[in-house]
Amino acid sequence: MLLRYPITSYGSHNVELTGGLLTKFEDYIIAKFTKMAEKRRMAKELGIMSDRELAELGLNRHDIGLVVEGKFQGGHEQRLG
Repeated sequence: MLLRYPITSYGSHNVELTGGLLTKFEDYIIAKFTKMAEKRRMAKELGIMSDRELAELGLNRHDIGLVVEGKFQGGHEQRLG
């Protein structure tokens, strides 16, 4: 049987029919999941720290979400003063 188009497995980087669009989409999705897993790991690691350990880093429990999202601006002295 003769096919008009090449057979490629899902997820391969040899995507000739879509002009690389599928590959870009796959890379985007993989990057998103990788970033999400990294954020989850960071939140878990900070979450198991004691309040004292967090204070040594200049953080408290409420800052964990900000740190994970990359929105933490600095120590409490700067924010309160």
